[in-house]
Amino acid sequence: MSPPFAANWNEKVLIQVSCMRRQGPLAYNGLLTLTDLRLSFVPTGRLDRMVGVRELEIPTRFIESAELKGLERNLEIDFGEDIIRFSGRGAQRVFARLEALLQEQRGENSAKIAFEPGERVLVQGQATSYANGLIATRGEITLTDQRLRFHPGGGLESLIWTFPELNHPLEAITRAEMSGVRKLLEIWVDGKRRIFGGPVVLKLFNSLQAMGIQAGPGTEAFHRPDGAFRSFPASVFRGPLAHAGEVILSETHVSFTPSGRLDSLIGARASILPLVDILHIEVLESKRLVLVGRKESLALKIAKPLTRMQELLPLIAKALADSLDNLQETTSDQAVTDNFDDLLQAWLPQLQLRMGEPIVLTGPAIHWVRPQAGTRGWLALTDARLLFLPSAGPEGNSQPVLLDLVAINRGESLNTDDIFIESDLGHSHFQPLTGAGFISAFWMLSEPIITDEIEKKDLIQREAAAPKQAPVQFKDASESRSGDHNLQRVIGSLLSLSVQREGKTILILRPALTLRTKEGLGVLLTQAPGLRFRRGELIEIEFAQPEGTYQFDTLVHRMAPVPANLVESTPGAMGLLVVEMPTGFRFHNRRQDFRIEPPPPCPVEVLFLEEIPGLDDDELTGTLSNLSMGGCQVTARDFIPEGAKTILKMEINNEILEIQALCLRSDPPEDIRGEWMYGLKFVHLSDSARMKLNQEIVRRQREELARKTLESQS
Repeated sequence: MSPPFAANWNEKVLIQVSCMRRQGPLAYNGLLTLTDLRLSFVPTGRLDRMVGVRELEIPTRFIESAELKGLERNLEIDFGEDIIRFSGRGAQRVFARLEALLQEQRGENSAKIAFEPGERVLVQGQATSYANGLIATRGEITLTDQRLRFHPGGGLESLIWTFPELNHPLEAITRAEMSGVRKLLEIWVDGKRRIFGGPVVLKLFNSLQAMGIQAGPGTEAFHRPDGAFRSFPASVFRGPLAHAGEVILSETHVSFTPSGRLDSLIGARASILPLVDILHIEVLESKRLVLVGRKESLALKIAKPLTRMQELLPLIAKALADSLDNLQETTSDQAVTDNFDDLLQAWLPQLQLRMGEPIVLTGPAIHWVRPQAGTRGWLALTDARLLFLPSAGPEGNSQPVLLDLVAINRGESLNTDDIFIESDLGHSHFQPLTGAGFISAFWMLSEPIITDEIEKKDLIQREAAAPKQAPVQFKDASESRSGDHNLQRVIGSLLSLSVQREGKTILILRPALTLRTKEGLGVLLTQAPGLRFRRGELIEIEFAQPEGTYQFDTLVHRMAPVPANLVESTPGAMGLLVVEMPTGFRFHNRRQDFRIEPPPPCPVEVLFLEEIPGLDDDELTGTLSNLSMGGCQVTARDFIPEGAKTILKMEINNEILEIQALCLRSDPPEDIRGEWMYGLKFVHLSDSARMKLNQEIVRRQREELARKTLESQS
């Protein structure tokens, strides 16, 4: 079961409450969510969904006005086409945040806006502020990801005593604790103590603890939350004892805070588990939700544990993506996020990878070892095997999964968001945490690609060594691969694209850009201004991706002008070639070795091993353009003749590598100011240089493939 609302990667949840939507005389319970991009209402009543009550979603840019009207102060939102109405305390709280967002979009004076740009409401509700043990007033308390606010009400007590408002940044809060039998919350803000009571204070206290604001001085580091909290009553098991409390899910942490002071006296304590630290997740007997981390584990008795587990998975995926994208140094209270490089090195003794065996795809995933038990790790593909490496490493309780690609088949399932595999070892179920783009690339790259007799002999030898595996089915390099998911490989930015007419290449684009149009596939033309195509003409298109080149035959529809949205970004574009959308590709892995582009600048020294007639110097300096385990491309102003034997000196990871190479190709510059381009083949390198070169290529390869996968998703 999916959560009632899931934020997209590019939006922020500003506030999320329960309220009622009114349609004539009827009203429906639901979850009202405001983000910086849209307003969403999802009915939560089972009967409401059964009778056809639908979800509502309005982009915030279409909202013309929002008001509280009537004695009941119902929220009315006008978005041009209609007016929708919400009622309840939650709707009034959404109005306050929505009004600030609309004022911000209209560019009004920021001093008059109640909330800061992007500020997210975490906890909001009625609370009682105590001036002393007897005198108190009621008001509204609000905790956001930036500030803590309290606005007192207009009761008679405010005419006699002064109850100051509270509006301070979170960094000003130094301490928070629950005290007394009456369950009062004491908060120290800028050295002053404020006391609050009411039903909301327990959730407020738990939220402050989840952010690292403790009762004692500095036991946890403060971290700013990334999204609205979702809280549930639960009990945590510690041995035979169960302690009641509250679980809070944020976009970075799972936290549990005991609710009873007696529990604290007998050893119950607050627990904070970073999402990126979760290594195993499981539901036991459909009653307990178990989260196993590197240092902390939680066994929770909670309502609807399967639903809570499904809500956690996208949060874990987003937390992992954020941690890998930001590459920020972790503090003492944060878990160290595993990365594939370190994990691969830890598991390497058990994997028995061939020297130079390319890893063509990696991504975080869940391996469902049982229907309700999953282990987190990294799913990877080489050119011959599937690997799943548990994030706990060799010291954990889980073992890696190693499957030969020739021995696996695609399993049947209605769930297209997961990967189901059948093999001689049984069924394997993986849930990628990077989206549909990874799944498309996985099925495309998991088919063994046979390009020459050497690879065929290698597969025959492996088949003989493992006779129980499925027989090897050789696929010709020109075999068509169909499926809509393949289209993601041709749409977007490409390494290169060429067009052939009657076997002759008439156009080469490096790099290339393609897009989907109503008529088919559009190729943005940035070269060959005099080239013309006839409607209905049969052409062959070849394009390059990091894993190899693809070909397909297609028909020309027409020539079109450059789309308006691309005119500014590609000023050199001359037109758009629109062709029939391909239905299948021919794949060619022309190189056994994957090529990368080193980070610029990457100088390389070329030393000649033999005297070259006509050359006075025995060395020259160039720039490394691309690099693989078998060779490289170098650009230079000076000349290197074909057949020259050389030693290349290049810097890889702050170390100088020396490699013997043979120049196979010399391409002259396009004009007098240009540079020569040389293709060199490696003929000898030491074992240490080979290892360091392989590590760098594999690392850069994964980065490039991950970038291409993300581009195909967007």
